[in-house]
Amino acid sequence: MQQKYQFFHNMVNLRRKWNSIKWLKGEHETKLTSHEEIREKLQKEFSKANEVEEQVLDSDWKKVEFSKVEPSKEDELWGVLKEEEIGVVVFQMNLNKASGSNGFTTYFFEKYWEVVKDEVVKYFG
Repeated sequence: MQQKYQFFHNMVNLRRKWNSIKWLKGEHETKLTSHEEIREKLQKEFSKANEVEEQVLDSDWKKVEFSKVEPSKEDELWGVLKEEEIGVVVFQMNLNKASGSNGFTTYFFEKYWEVVKDEVVKYFG
């Protein structure tokens, strides 16, 4: 039981470390370290990025040409995933990333793959 709590706390601490921003580069190469400065900078940058993205989407989306899938390839797209294919994807993912809202990281799935494999394959297969 102690190992489960140890694992959980290690994962929480690792996630906290990876999901924090300690500083950002501001105007004129200044270093922004306060929570307020970082928040303002991020809001400003996301607003600019969103404006550019909307302009691009509005002007360019009609120019995109979509090709049809060949009938011979349709079965591959709608086919059942194989255990090996699912395992390959799991083991190629970044260890510290959670694959969904359940919070389980790839590290968890790789470490306990033999235990969870059947359930994962059943879910995706």
